Parts: sequence; C-alpha cells; structure tokens
Amino acid sequence: MPGGRRSPARAAEAAQAAELVHELARLENVDSDVTAQQVRAYQRRSDSGILVAALDDRLVGALTWAGGPLFEASAGRSAGRRHTGQARGDQPRGT
Repeated sequence: MPGGRRSPARAAEAAQAAELVHELARLENVDSDVTAQQVRAYQRRSDSGILVAALDDRLVGALTWAGGPLFEASAGRSAGRRHTGQARGDQPRGT
C-alpha cells in the first residue's frame, strides 16, 4: 500500500480515531460523544482493539472489536449470560 499502512492504532492516533467515529455517526444522522481519552482507554483493554488504515499519515478507516471469553470455567457458565443476569435462568428485570 504505497503511502499508506494497515496496523493497530497508535496511542497518538486516538483523536483521529475519535473523529472517524464522529464522521460515521454524522453519516448515520446520529451524535457521538466518543473522545480521544475513551479511545485510548479502549486501546489499553486486553480484550479489544482498533485496526486502522492510514494514508499519508491520516486515518482513513478503522475497524474496532471487543471480545471476552465465550465460557468461563471458574463460573461454570457462558460469560455472555453472566453479563445479562440470566445465567441461572433468572428472568430479565422488569418482567
């Protein structure tokens, strides 16, 4: 990719990554309050990441992901169900 790169986002690119989120939000007619500080915190998490495309030192695209374990052996249940409060067949709140 002459003049460009595809790689994990650098901490110094947090403001540009936040602006990409704002641009996408504008295209979808919604607001975004994502800040560079939030992007940096997201980058520090061990279960998430940001892959960016840059052209001439300007971010032109980004792909973000966040994940967690599908199953937690110590809990004996899926991690996703633990987060919803329905791990033991509990009813969702408000029902």
